[in-house]
Amino acid sequence: MPWPRVPLGVATLAVLTSVSRAKQPVVKLQLHSAGAASRLAALLLVQILPVFSLVAPCQPGASPPSVRRWTFTTGCQAPLVSPQPTYLGSPACQRCHQSSYDTWRRTLHVQMTKPIADARIEGDFGAPAAPGRGAVPVKFSQNGRAYSFESRDGHYFVTISRSGTFEVHYTLGARRFQGYLSKLPDGRIYVLPVFWHNESKRWVDWKEITPIPDDPDHDLRQIWNVTCVNCHATNLAKNFNPATNTYATTWTEMGIGCEACHGPGAAHVAVTSEWEKNPAAKPEDPTPAQLQIFSQNQATPRQVFDTCGYCHGNKNNVF
Repeated sequence: MPWPRVPLGVATLAVLTSVSRAKQPVVKLQLHSAGAASRLAALLLVQILPVFSLVAPCQPGASPPSVRRWTFTTGCQAPLVSPQPTYLGSPACQRCHQSSYDTWRRTLHVQMTKPIADARIEGDFGAPAAPGRGAVPVKFSQNGRAYSFESRDGHYFVTISRSGTFEVHYTLGARRFQGYLSKLPDGRIYVLPVFWHNESKRWVDWKEITPIPDDPDHDLRQIWNVTCVNCHATNLAKNFNPATNTYATTWTEMGIGCEACHGPGAAHVAVTSEWEKNPAAKPEDPTPAQLQIFSQNQATPRQVFDTCGYCHGNKNNVF
């Protein structure tokens, strides 16, 4: 079955949440090109590829292979069926793939989004409180917005003129810029509109790096668990409740874990564990279908491109 030639990097689905002065959210959906659907389809293919396999015919002249969802076969044995993909988290890969795990731990993938307790804060949040004085915040203004940054008791806060004060709960990125996320009471994770530029060691308003529309009547906000999640988390489920207009978002890992590129690993761990117990059952050269995981070493160039290209290919991002 040939790999579908889905165009990548030609469109982006941008969702901009506009919060009016009355704080009523209005969602504006914009498809920047007709290829957006194709790009989303490519993501789905990348995500489900690890749990698809071709069921090879056992008899000469049998019908062509067919694709079965969550189905794997080893030769002519009965297929192993997993009802749903199960993600285990990257630590589950460490025991058998120590070298690759160590390399991954040193990459930027793991730093795409991090809880504040696990993150290295790059931005200048001023001097924390000391005996005899309170915290000394850092002030910054640009593009008609004024900001104040401060740290108190190990917590970090950003105050934005006309919007309020937000506690930082997560960091976003670590290479060129570091952004900061605040979890709102309704479950939305707000990308604060100011970034720390690592090379120049200065704060920049998001309009300096992002084509933000001029709309002084609304508090435009980028919401991480609406617009950023596909390339900044592993196995994220938005869990939006339209009845309450709230999010109960879950994920296996913040950042790009092993399973973001290789697919859910529970079936792979199960079959390799069985091979450890019974080495004679292990094929001499296991196929991806037998391994029950997507292996780039055994994939076609197009499959590898589609895996990486969704986040690293050319695309027309608004954010």
